[in-house]
Amino acid sequence: MDVANLFDDLESNNMDRVDEVKRKFQELFSSTKESWLACNMMEYFAHTSSIRIVEILVKVQQPHDKHIFDRLAEWIRGGTSKTLALTLFGHIIQKRPLWLYKVGTHQLVKDVLKLSKVEKDITSLINAVLCIIDLLPVIPLAMGNFVQDLFDVFNYLATWNQNESHLPEYQLIHLQFGLYELFTRLYGMYPCNFVAFLKQEYSSTGRQAVFQHTIKPLLDTVKIHPRLVLSDQESETSQQRWKNMEPHDVVNECARMSLEYPEPQESSQSQLLAVNGSGGNECPCYMTPIKPYEYTAGGGTDAFEFSWKANVNFFNTLSLDQQLCTITAQNSFWSPNSTLMQPTPPPTTSTVPHTPIPTPSYTIPTVPVPQPPAADGASPPEAAVEATPETTPMKDTKPSASSRPYPTS
Repeated sequence: MDVANLFDDLESNNMDRVDEVKRKFQELFSSTKESWLACNMMEYFAHTSSIRIVEILVKVQQPHDKHIFDRLAEWIRGGTSKTLALTLFGHIIQKRPLWLYKVGTHQLVKDVLKLSKVEKDITSLINAVLCIIDLLPVIPLAMGNFVQDLFDVFNYLATWNQNESHLPEYQLIHLQFGLYELFTRLYGMYPCNFVAFLKQEYSSTGRQAVFQHTIKPLLDTVKIHPRLVLSDQESETSQQRWKNMEPHDVVNECARMSLEYPEPQESSQSQLLAVNGSGGNECPCYMTPIKPYEYTAGGGTDAFEFSWKANVNFFNTLSLDQQLCTITAQNSFWSPNSTLMQPTPPPTTSTVPHTPIPTPSYTIPTVPVPQPPAADGASPPEAAVEATPETTPMKDTKPSASSRPYPTS
C-alpha cells in the first residue's frame, strides 16, 4: 500500500474517495503497533493543518494514543513547534476521543501547565490556556491533582501587566477572555480551594493593586457558590464529587455561578413534570435542561401572545395520555378563533326572541271581603275576572286549562 498516494487522495474533493482513504488508514493503524504511522500523520498536519488528519487520529486505538501524546509533549518541550502542538492538542480535545482521559496521567498535561506559567509568546500562551479550559470538564478528577498549578496559571494571567511585555489591544482582548473563562472554570469546579488561594495571595497590602484592578471585577461577576458553605477543600477533588457528572454537566454548573447566566423561570408545567416524574426524585442542578429562547416578534410590530407557547416544549416530553390529562386539568385549549377572530355579535332587537318560560307565583290567596246585598230586582254587575293563580283554590290538584297563566305581550 502506497502511503504517499493515500495522503494525496485524502485531500480529494470526492468524499467517497476520502472515506475510502480513511478506512485504509484505520486498517494500517490496526496492523501495526509502531509509532511511525502516527508520527508521519502528525508531521503531515504540521505542513498542511488538515482537519481530516485529526479525524483519523482521534479514531486510533492503543498504543497509538500514547504515541500521539508522546510526540505532542516532545514538540512542546522542544520549543520550536509548541504552538503547533497546542493547536493539534486543542483539536483532539474538542473531538473527545475515547482515550482522552489517559492524558490526565501523562506528562503532556504537566508540560502544558508548566508552559502556561512562564510563556511570553501570547499565541502559545492563549493556546495553552484554552487547552486547559477545555480539558478541565473532561477530566475534573485528574485535574484536581494539579489545582495549585492551575491557580499559578491564573495568577500569571492576572498579573500580566506587571510583565515587561506589553500587548497591543487586539491581543490583550484574547488574554482577558482566557482569564475570565479560566476564572469561571476554577470558581465553579473548585470554589473552596480557589477562594482560599485568592485570600492567601491577594490579602497582603502589596497585592491590593492587582486585587482592585483584576480580581475584584471578576468576583463581581459570580454568585456565592453553595459549596463554599456545604463543602471543603478535600471533598472538591474527591472521586465522589465527579463520578456522576459528564463534561457538559460540569460546564453547566460553572455557568450557573455567573450572574450573566439566564435562570429559567419555573412554570406550572415544569412543576407538574417534577411531580409526575419517575420516582419523584429531585434532579441535581447540573441535570436541569436549559430553557430554550422563545421567539418574539420584532421590527416594531405588535407581538401576539399565544397561550400555548409555554406548553410546546412541555408537551413534546409527555405521552399522549399525559397530554390529555394535562389538557383536561387545565380545562382550556387555544384555538385561532379565540385569538384572531371576532366574537359572535349579540342578538339585536329585530330578531325574534324565544318564548319565555312562565315563572309560577306562589302567593297565598286573601279571604274576600263580603259585599252588602244588592237591591231586589237588580242584577249584580258582571265583572270580567281574569283567571290567575290567586283566584284558583289551593285544593284543586288538577288546574283546568283556563287557570293556566299565559304571558302577555
